[in-house]
Amino acid sequence: MKKQKKTWSHLGTALALAVLAGALAGLITSIIVSDSIDQYILSLQDNRTILQLTDTQREPLPGTYEEALMGLQDEIWPSIAYTFAPGSEWGWTEFQAIGTVMTSDGWLLFHQDAFTLGSALSRNYYVDGTVYQAEEVVTDALTASVMVRIDAQGLQANGLTETEDYNGGEMIFVPREEWAVIPSVVASAHHHREDIGSITSAETMTQTWEIVDWDEMPVSIAFDPAGDLAALVGANSVHAMHEVVSFVNAVLRSGESQHAGLGLYVRDESRFVQDVEGDQASYAVVTSVLGGGPGALAGVEIGDHVLSVNSESLDRRSGLGEILSQYRSGDQVTLAIERDGELQSLSVELGVFEDLAY
Repeated sequence: MKKQKKTWSHLGTALALAVLAGALAGLITSIIVSDSIDQYILSLQDNRTILQLTDTQREPLPGTYEEALMGLQDEIWPSIAYTFAPGSEWGWTEFQAIGTVMTSDGWLLFHQDAFTLGSALSRNYYVDGTVYQAEEVVTDALTASVMVRIDAQGLQANGLTETEDYNGGEMIFVPREEWAVIPSVVASAHHHREDIGSITSAETMTQTWEIVDWDEMPVSIAFDPAGDLAALVGANSVHAMHEVVSFVNAVLRSGESQHAGLGLYVRDESRFVQDVEGDQASYAVVTSVLGGGPGALAGVEIGDHVLSVNSESLDRRSGLGEILSQYRSGDQVTLAIERDGELQSLSVELGVFEDLAY
């Protein structure tokens, strides 16, 4: 109770109507639940499609904040998945972590920290009153996420919210074991260029989230006020859904994780440079090029400034990793780079991130 009191004191009565809902969002969820997996996968062919499904205007619910919060709990709880130790009976004392149902035919999504005490294949899973064993497990080499397949049909799946539009101060709700959710706040988002000296692979997502009382949160998931999935909450990191959606899409399409790869290490810069038309543009500095990788084969060199991919410019909202997440291996893209003060265009056939020798 300490956590709820601490967080609610920040919210005040002005947030009494913060929990929102819409008829369209509920309709879409029911369609996903009842649709076949093939139709669901078709809706994911464009990464933006599933995000737009829940991008609707919602009217505030009547009643007090507490009544609205209870309504949210009733809405999301059938789609919550718990993991606990093999051989143990279901119960709060054996509970280890919380995930969520992604498809009606049994794909579950967890933060990888849910499995620090054992492999995902050896865990038991509790969903809406039934205990299951894992049939298949897919882990992501790039983000801290794990997809688990159980033998189930007709589960209630969750919609995904468009987390790229979040700003610091927006509300989220984190389920915990005592049949309750912890109201919290996104303390900061989209601050990925604050650490100018950070060098990462070109494919690494650079938008990050911090949430209030993160160090006290369980390994769980987070929902927005409308009941759509917003983030995976782990012991060591919080991953907003814009990071994870390409992994989810790949698993539903092909049953495996696959990210498009450039084979570069880069440093995102926060200062701006002028492009040829005089507009402001940010860039990523190439600090290392993997031999034989897609970038190297295309002619990218150490010191190049990557300005855009297929004319989509890097900016304070979308780093190189965010832009690359829209593509698949084998796609041909054009990099706009600045080298020694001159602009150049390089054509790159993207490889498989998991195959690169990072």
